[in-house]
Amino acid sequence: NADGSCRGYGFVNFLEPCAAKRAVEELNGKEVTPGKKLHVSKAQTRDERRKMPSFFDEAKLDHQFREFGSVASVQIAKDKGQNLGFAIVRLCSLDSAYTAAM
Repeated sequence: NADGSCRGYGFVNFLEPCAAKRAVEELNGKEVTPGKKLHVSKAQTRDERRKMPSFFDEAKLDHQFREFGSVASVQIAKDKGQNLGFAIVRLCSLDSAYTAAM
């Protein structure tokens, strides 16, 4: 965040596929602070991701994800106002995020 606080997520690129595989194997599920576990997984290519329908807006996504728990924020990726077919949805709890991802 602009104030220097952690948003609770990050992205890491590895030069070697074996290093990325090792990170997933060793760090996924690791407790970093009491009650806070890491979720580490391979990034999906555009072809692997399910494309979000172009008619979805922030309100529709917020409604869709509320079944998993409280939604902190929804941001649809856009270029010059055009929906790019994906979004970032932040849920308020790690358990909600795990449930939504499964």
